[in-house]
Amino acid sequence: MAFVTIAIVVVWSVLFGAAYFSRVVGRLSRQSCITIVTGCYLVLSALALSWFGLTRTGLLGITGMLLPYAVGIAIVMIPFKGQRGE
Repeated sequence: MAFVTIAIVVVWSVLFGAAYFSRVVGRLSRQSCITIVTGCYLVLSALALSWFGLTRTGLLGITGMLLPYAVGIAIVMIPFKGQRGE
């Protein structure tokens, strides 16, 4: 059970971190940030599939990562103070 908890924390941290650091700290465009977050999601999905294989567990892992992916994209879409016009 501890492994599952650690995996969930890692997935949320990676996707949130990619969104936050690329958008707020890096001040990249929304399109670039979405590309970075999507790339992180695809890498995490590939890791889940390589670990569990193309089984029900692997597919559930990929599906479970869609919520933090969607929230990461939402973070990218929120305008922040000091943002240049896009």
